[in-house]
Amino acid sequence: MAEVPGGVGAECGITSGREFTDSVSWRSSMLSLNESGSACGSDASTTEDEEDLEPQLKYERIGNDLAVILKRDAASCIAVNSRFLVVGSHWGTVYVLDHQGNSIRGKDFQAHAISVNQISLDEHGEYLASCSDDGKIVIQGLYSSENNHNLSHDYPIKSVALDPLYYKAGSGRRFLSGNSRLLMHEKTTFFKIPKVTVLHEGDGPVRNIKWKAHFVSWATDRGVRVYDLIEKRTIGLIKRDHSDRYLPDYFRCHLTWTDQMSLLIGWADTIKVCVIRKRTNPHEIHNQQLPLHYVEICSMFTTDFFISGIAPMHGGLSTNLAVLAIPKTPNEVSQAPESDQPSLHSALSEVLPPTGQRPHLKVIEPKQEEYLEISTDVLSIRGYADCKCNDYHLVALPEEGFFFILSPKDVIVGKPRDSDDHIDWLLEKEKFLEALETIESEGRLMKRHTIQDVGRRYIDRLIAKEEFSLAAAICPKIYGSKRQLWEEEVNRFARLKQLKTIAPHLPENGVLRAEVYELVLFEFIRTDRPGFLNLLRTWPKGLYSVRGVLNAISDLLLREPDDVILLQAQAHLYSHLEQFDESLAIYLKLKHSGVFDLIETYNLYQKLEDKLDDLMKLNSARAVALLLDHRDKILPETVVSRLENSKDKNRSRFLYIYLDALLHRFPSSAINFHGRLVRLYAEHAREKLLPFLQSSSRYPLQEAYLECQVRQFWPEMVFLLTRMGDTKQALHLTMVQLKNVKQAVEFCKECNDPDLWDDLINFSLQEPSYITELLHNIGTHVDPLRLVRRIPMGMAIDGLRDALVKILLDYKLQLSLQEGFQRILVSDSFTLHSRLIAMQRRALYVPDDQICHICQRKILVSDACSQGSHVVLFFCRHVCHEECLPVSNYEQESCPLCTSGALKDTKR
Repeated sequence: MAEVPGGVGAECGITSGREFTDSVSWRSSMLSLNESGSACGSDASTTEDEEDLEPQLKYERIGNDLAVILKRDAASCIAVNSRFLVVGSHWGTVYVLDHQGNSIRGKDFQAHAISVNQISLDEHGEYLASCSDDGKIVIQGLYSSENNHNLSHDYPIKSVALDPLYYKAGSGRRFLSGNSRLLMHEKTTFFKIPKVTVLHEGDGPVRNIKWKAHFVSWATDRGVRVYDLIEKRTIGLIKRDHSDRYLPDYFRCHLTWTDQMSLLIGWADTIKVCVIRKRTNPHEIHNQQLPLHYVEICSMFTTDFFISGIAPMHGGLSTNLAVLAIPKTPNEVSQAPESDQPSLHSALSEVLPPTGQRPHLKVIEPKQEEYLEISTDVLSIRGYADCKCNDYHLVALPEEGFFFILSPKDVIVGKPRDSDDHIDWLLEKEKFLEALETIESEGRLMKRHTIQDVGRRYIDRLIAKEEFSLAAAICPKIYGSKRQLWEEEVNRFARLKQLKTIAPHLPENGVLRAEVYELVLFEFIRTDRPGFLNLLRTWPKGLYSVRGVLNAISDLLLREPDDVILLQAQAHLYSHLEQFDESLAIYLKLKHSGVFDLIETYNLYQKLEDKLDDLMKLNSARAVALLLDHRDKILPETVVSRLENSKDKNRSRFLYIYLDALLHRFPSSAINFHGRLVRLYAEHAREKLLPFLQSSSRYPLQEAYLECQVRQFWPEMVFLLTRMGDTKQALHLTMVQLKNVKQAVEFCKECNDPDLWDDLINFSLQEPSYITELLHNIGTHVDPLRLVRRIPMGMAIDGLRDALVKILLDYKLQLSLQEGFQRILVSDSFTLHSRLIAMQRRALYVPDDQICHICQRKILVSDACSQGSHVVLFFCRHVCHEECLPVSNYEQESCPLCTSGALKDTKR
């Protein structure tokens, strides 16, 4: 069997929904869905949306010996199982072939004189039965002739069905035949000719028979009957309810068992899905003499096409159905009959089936009274222009997903689509991204497609649409580490002048040759120098010849010596060659912050001693952070010395920034520079000076005082004078320069010197406002009378009354606090004394085995005859007999053991 490739001419199995001839390659298409959800439309009505729906099946034409046979003969019926297919012809021959169309030698035979009406196989495919209008029924064994039959009748045989267990000994070797009656043929013990039993008659010709397990279904002009061979009675009649204008001679009834209990019926333009159910009420069965089983119609609907075959899509009623359909003509669709009694004109003009219509294989989802069309494949069958509905047959192998479509001159097989077919469809619809995602997830299942093949097709399409950025972006995922594919793509982008587009996506793991990367770099030098610099910083140095690119830059700098980007690129390349002095010089010349990255990347700290000024001018914060992070390599003493000896006018500020940061991050490393910090804080950050003076003791006091004196930093001078012990001068500055009485009071409190209080009072007497302020703050620390008595008579003092009231209130508050404290002290003393007495009066436990610590005899005597002694128990938990104690210890109520131990310790 040859698979039908896309784009091939006459040997195709499917075409699109448009009117193509057999010479056009096949494509799948979808018909439009009407508002009710059912399918309608002609071959030319395919919409753009429907073409985006993927077909359910792929199709192949069966060739080989079968193609030769059908050139000289015409097929009339077909049967199939998992091993072979059997084709009956209009010349009466039965052909047995494999699924690829090769004849199985010795199995073909001339069974009839005219067209074969039906072929049936048993369950194992060991026997086949055929019938014809010549009146013959032929039972032929494919592996044994023991149970063969060749029966002749004087009436046409329209249908035949073998018992599925015909191959099995003891099965009765039964088969059914149909003419105007349904006959059961069964092997007998004494006669060679099978015994014949009439199962049913009176409904007209039996046109189709299907046998499954112990159920048989057959179609007559009246309808479809279902028969139970165990109960030997009909269990259901599904009446023919479509229009009478569709005559059974032109519209065959198609029967398919999906399993033992499920039956599909397709007849003219109606479909019924039936289920055999078992009755559960035994009284109803007995009283009404009903069969044990009955037939229930689960789904029934009318279609917009004629049915030439029906099969389950995957077996079972819960799945979709595959229907071989012949489209109705527009006239048939629009002229639906109003009654079951058509006029003579209607009977003559509309009863004939359409001729020349391409058959469709439709996948539908049955509902209760309607259906949903999932997909439609328009088949290109040889000779379809001369075929009618009854010329086509559809048989299926649901377990394998195969569907065989037969016409007089052609056999096509529909198969489930695999992953490669899905990729083919996605590529046809230009859904490249979805195709790539599918290959990534299902790559192991692919036989014909690879991610490189599909990816290149996608890239070709993007380039054709001039979407170069997107094409370049997917290259890494497509080409991976395949050098040849990458280099071919780079050359193509170079021809299209799009090297800048693909450059960011080139692999950086050395997959490509150095010449490829240099080609890109030189393109950037010519057209995009910022991009060139970015590539140099992004790409590892081993991808290209650093010396070659550096020479090219040097040549350009001869003509453009001030080009900043070229200088940065030159510095970057010098660092790759480990010529760090040249690189540092260029960065510092450009005042570029990349110098810090260069230093940290290549550990160039030893080269910084003569460049500290430049680094601080470039970025003092980052320079200081770098120096502190690596102070073991660039010592603080070296940095301070270099900055102090610098000729830069900002050297003092740089030194302040460095030492201040050093003090905060590494205080121990800044101890030797506290003297310098006093001067630097005084010059650049006075707000930090006083806290530093208060927290440090590592600076020269006299030098610090002189520095503050020059700058008239009075608070700092007060602090330094205090630290140097000159409290009187400190108080003098506070009162004279700062004029801050509160601070002076606090200063006197801290010093706690009576002479200072006298000095403060003396200063205050010189200014009446100071007296009021002093009276408000002195009351709790110094006897206010010392100040009041020294106030000159007649001095006018604002707020004196309020100050005196406050002093009295403060004094009253002091008395109140003292009384409260005394009450608390007495209460706590009484409570603790009571607790001590309670603890001392508490009983103490003496165990039975306790011994006297002096005489070593037991304390407690259990013998009634013995007379006990008084016991003395000390608070140290030592226990002694009273008579064992020395008199002095007993009178002193002290433990002799503890006392003797203390004496020994004293002597030692």
